[in-house]
Amino acid sequence: MYTVRIKPLPQESLFSFMTRCAIENGTTLLTTWNDVKRGNTFYSQRADVHLIDFSPNSTILISALSDATEVSCDRLLQMTFHNLLKTFCDSNELSESRILRGMIRENFYYCPLCLNNNAYIRLKWKVVGMNYCVQHQQPLNRVCSYCEKAIRFIDVRFIGECPYCGEDLQKSESVNKYEQPSILNDQVLVEKIWNQLFTSTDKFLTVINVATRLLYLLNECNELYNKEIVLQNANALGIHMLYMLQMARGTLSGKRTVHVSTIIKILLATNYDFHAFQNMMIPNNFILSIKQSNTDLPHGLSCISPWCKSYQKIGSLIKTGTKTKVYSDGTKLNNHVACVDCGCHFAMNEKGELVEKEYFIRGYYAINKLIINGDLTNLEKPYRTFII
Repeated sequence: MYTVRIKPLPQESLFSFMTRCAIENGTTLLTTWNDVKRGNTFYSQRADVHLIDFSPNSTILISALSDATEVSCDRLLQMTFHNLLKTFCDSNELSESRILRGMIRENFYYCPLCLNNNAYIRLKWKVVGMNYCVQHQQPLNRVCSYCEKAIRFIDVRFIGECPYCGEDLQKSESVNKYEQPSILNDQVLVEKIWNQLFTSTDKFLTVINVATRLLYLLNECNELYNKEIVLQNANALGIHMLYMLQMARGTLSGKRTVHVSTIIKILLATNYDFHAFQNMMIPNNFILSIKQSNTDLPHGLSCISPWCKSYQKIGSLIKTGTKTKVYSDGTKLNNHVACVDCGCHFAMNEKGELVEKEYFIRGYYAINKLIINGDLTNLEKPYRTFII
C-alpha cells in the first residue's frame, strides 16, 4: 500500500493515474508498474506504456494494484480500453484483438484549459477521431505550443509538462483555431459513444450480433432487408456492404471482427449512441431476411395467405432451415419457406404446388364460409381450436 493514496479523476486514463500515484509517492511510473506487474517474465519499460491503457491485464496484476491504491478493480479497468474489448472479444483474446487497430494515438493530444482545471490525462484524448474538447469548444492541441514538437506518450514523465522543453502545457494557448462549429455537434455524440464504450460491462456482442445491428441501421430500421437501401447507405459511408452481410450471416471463414471505427461511423450517421445500439431489438423477420437470398428460391414463388400484404407478390418469401421433409402419412414437401410479412410457412408438394404447412389458410376460408352462412357451431375441431 502506498503512503499517499489518490483517487481516480473523471475519465482519467490508467496511465495518468499510475503516473500521478508514482509522483505523489516519490517514485517513478516504471517502479510503480514493476511493483504490480503480472508474472516474473515481464519487466516494464517505456516502450510498453501503451499496454497500460490498452490491455492492462496482460502486464498488470489488477488485484495487486487495487490493494495498493484502495481503488476497486472495476474502477481501475474503467480507466482503460478493457471494457470495450470485453464487449466485443472473447476474454482470452483481449490483448490480441484488432478491433482498435490504428485507433489509439501514440502522441499526446490535450486541452490546455482542461489541464489548467486539473492536470491529468483523459482517456478519450488517446482516441483517434476525438479532436475537440466538447466542454471548452475548441480543438485539442496536437503539439507543444512552445517548442511545437509532437509529444509522444512514452516520453511523458510529468503530466502537464512538455518532456522536451519543460514548459507548462497548462498555460499554453490553443494551437488550432476552432473554425467549424458544425463539427462540434458530431463530437458531442462521438464523445458520448466512447464514454459508454469505456464503461460498458452489460453484455458481450458477437460479430454476428454487431454486424446484424449495423445492417439494420443501414437498412433504416425497416423490418425487411432491402439490398438497395443498405448498399446506398453503405457506399455513402465507405463501408463494404457484402463483407458486413457475410459477417451477419456467419459465412466468413476464420475469425472476423467489426472494427470500432466502422461501428462509430454508422452510429454517428444514424444518430445512435452505443447504449441504444447495444439494447436494440432486431425484428426476427429482418434476421431471417438477411440470412437468405430470394434468388435461392424457385422462380415465381409468392405468399398465398389472402390476408397478407404481400399476397401473390414476389419478394416476401425466404428459405427456412428445412429443405426436404417426409411426414408420417408419406407426404413429401420440398423447398420450405416462410413469409416475412405474415409469418406463415409453406413448402412445395410433389406436384410442384406451393402449399401451407399449418391450418391458417384453410381456417381462414372455413371461417369465412361459416360467417357467410351465419353458423360457427359446425366448425371442424382443428379450426375451432385455432380460433380459441
